[in-house]
Amino acid sequence: MKLPFLTPKKKPENRWLVLDIEDSMVKYGIGVEREGGSHITHCGTEDIKDNWESGLEAFLRSFQQIHISPSRAIVSLPSSVSKARIFKQRVLRGEGSRAISGADAEEIANNVIQIAGKKMAFEVAKETGIPPVEWMFLRLAIIGMSLDGYEVGELAGNNAQDMEFTVLGTLCLRSAFNSMENLCGKANITLDRVVDEIEAIDAFGQDGVYMNVGEMSARLLLVQGGSAKDMVEMKGSELAEQIESATLAWQQPSSVFAYGRDMSDSRHTPLFPEHILDMFPAEMIQQKQYTPLAFLCYAVS
Repeated sequence: MKLPFLTPKKKPENRWLVLDIEDSMVKYGIGVEREGGSHITHCGTEDIKDNWESGLEAFLRSFQQIHISPSRAIVSLPSSVSKARIFKQRVLRGEGSRAISGADAEEIANNVIQIAGKKMAFEVAKETGIPPVEWMFLRLAIIGMSLDGYEVGELAGNNAQDMEFTVLGTLCLRSAFNSMENLCGKANITLDRVVDEIEAIDAFGQDGVYMNVGEMSARLLLVQGGSAKDMVEMKGSELAEQIESATLAWQQPSSVFAYGRDMSDSRHTPLFPEHILDMFPAEMIQQKQYTPLAFLCYAVS
């Protein structure tokens, strides 16, 4: 028998919290870091009666009452206060240009990011009616590039004339970010990251088209070579035609992932529009249980 003072003490478990927040509900996942990686221990949904800030404050307070203390949180904010875009930015160089040096590569990349950031800020401001100064970028980065039609991982050392860059931008309202920081601070939780579902799907990394389709709107994300390549958002009553046009432009991907925040109602009846899925061969359709929360939990674990 081991004496008590010789028995190794168990290290306190490091718990993390994933929140997928919408204006009317919050979906959450609780995980724990152990040897060998992170593991999800619980998932659930809570309705929000008032605005998302007050509803989330009450939700986070409930953890203290049941003695669960996550140390950090990864959060996806409501679509009303957060946006994401993928831009293609083309850069042309003259014939006979010298090989791109390290300094040239840095300058080109910075210019591409700056131009894409301005485009995104203008587009989001036009869409929402909220001035650019009230938004903040969470991420603005080049996620892919092709030189003279060939995908490459490095810019320096090439003497390409035709360069195309894929830029991912995610942003949210400054006021929403500050509210989230304050709410986590009150609950003694570190706000680790605020992310968009696009980043979580990018971490998931399986090639295909990811479709989040509702009655009057849809978001399609193309993943190729294990990373996000393009995104299309659409609205209107003729979604099927728009989706068909977008996927044809992407040269019929091998898989289609149907997902959404509410994939079924209380009777577990699928809510994803079946006529959209009927557009694709059955062997292309992946399981329908995916949700943004599932992708977020996967990215963390």
